[in-house]
Amino acid sequence: MPPLLEKQKPTSLQDLLREAMVRSPTGHFCHLTSAYYHGLTNQVPNRIYIRTSKVGAARRSRPARLNDLQISAQFVKPHRRTEKIASFGDGRIYLISGSRLDQVGVVTVAPHIQTFPGDSRITGLERCLIDAVVAPHYNGGIVSVPEYFENAAEALDVEKLIDQYRQLDFLYPFHQSLGFFLEHTGQTGAAARLRECLPPTNRFFVDRAAKSSWPYDAKWRVHYPQGLVNGGL
Repeated sequence: MPPLLEKQKPTSLQDLLREAMVRSPTGHFCHLTSAYYHGLTNQVPNRIYIRTSKVGAARRSRPARLNDLQISAQFVKPHRRTEKIASFGDGRIYLISGSRLDQVGVVTVAPHIQTFPGDSRITGLERCLIDAVVAPHYNGGIVSVPEYFENAAEALDVEKLIDQYRQLDFLYPFHQSLGFFLEHTGQTGAAARLRECLPPTNRFFVDRAAKSSWPYDAKWRVHYPQGLVNGGL
């Protein structure tokens, strides 16, 4: 009778983080990895996201603003996903391409957080929330985003959030998603300040693969999946 195979020991988070740094030593951690670092989720990730220092193709010329039809035509499509995924033990490392603005809101990991490699860098809290609304598919899915905003409420600096958002110079009005989540997680003061600085401009969607049947929040002019939050405003 053949001997029983020994069960593989789960790969530790620390080992996954170290391996990610080996693969991208000048990159910085982001997305779901950042959400975990900032205490926005309690789920220990076995998927590590690191934004590489290699800058992608230069941005082509773009219009100053899109109309509602142009936006909806893009947001009925699914998210684009990186194909640069490395397996390590029972975990995965996702290498996200960088851009010229990807250092906005990046901070050094606190030295007392020994799980992360020394001197590694990561997106700060405000940039983490911005990334969550821009790329929810790298952040546990759109259903995870309200929890992130709830858990960030006490530490969030809305002026920093607004400043970083402006620096990132998005074509799509993701600020409407930011305001929507702030409002629906009880951060009405922060939502009002964001709306004062960045008022809604278009009919928008909080996620890709959008459906025409999604409820609509008229205040923030966004469509959102049924059940994502407790009703519209």
